[in-house]
Amino acid sequence: QPVVVVGSNTSLPCQPSPCGPHTTCSVYSPTVAMCDPCGGPGAAYSPACYPECLTDSDCPFDRACMGHTCRDPCPGSCGVNAQCAVWHHHPICSCPHPLAGNPFEHCLPQAPDYQPPPCQLAQCGPNTDCHDSNGMVTCICRPGTYGNPYVGCRPECVLNSDCPAKQACVNNKCADPCVGACGVSSHCQVVNHVPVCYCPQDYSGDPFVSCYPFKPDYPVIGDMGHPGNPCDPSPCGPNSRCLITPVGAAACS
Repeated sequence: QPVVVVGSNTSLPCQPSPCGPHTTCSVYSPTVAMCDPCGGPGAAYSPACYPECLTDSDCPFDRACMGHTCRDPCPGSCGVNAQCAVWHHHPICSCPHPLAGNPFEHCLPQAPDYQPPPCQLAQCGPNTDCHDSNGMVTCICRPGTYGNPYVGCRPECVLNSDCPAKQACVNNKCADPCVGACGVSSHCQVVNHVPVCYCPQDYSGDPFVSCYPFKPDYPVIGDMGHPGNPCDPSPCGPNSRCLITPVGAAACS
């Protein structure tokens, strides 16, 4: 964070520099200089010029990375009269005794002889459901979500990078992206979550519409009898490229 100081020279406050070594001095006003410890040549080696954190794992267990700073995640996380504890960077809300209720909304004094439903006192995380079986409370993840139900559950995937390279994130589930992506008789291969359609050997056509058997009728060039180029002109459709197979046939990809 730059520091504003008053220089001894009222016309050129940076001459001489009132700042420390390896610190950049800039003129803030005719009589005031600004010292920036992260503007000098030594900034790259100064820990003070780097963000305190980038992810929660850069902070102690009772802190979370918020705006590149390790902070207490509890403020603003729990309801009225609730208490908060931090577990592995996550705020855990609960109602202190003798209060009861939903700690994410509000905790209220219990009426005499009032026994709240067990699930009302359960500490289940987000995207979970509470099941009461004769007073035995169990937190479970909602259908289509995964994780620790006592901390929070999330979908199987949000981005393609959450899935293996041969799958893509479709409706928050990792699935084969080739299903329904290619045309009739075409083949499909997944490359980095993306389906790539192509016609098999000895087939031609638009792999996104249909592939059909290709029987080339080669023209003869000169006296040597060499076949012509089966890709000139190209038999492939738009946005496809023509390849010559080992048997001399054209294949669209």
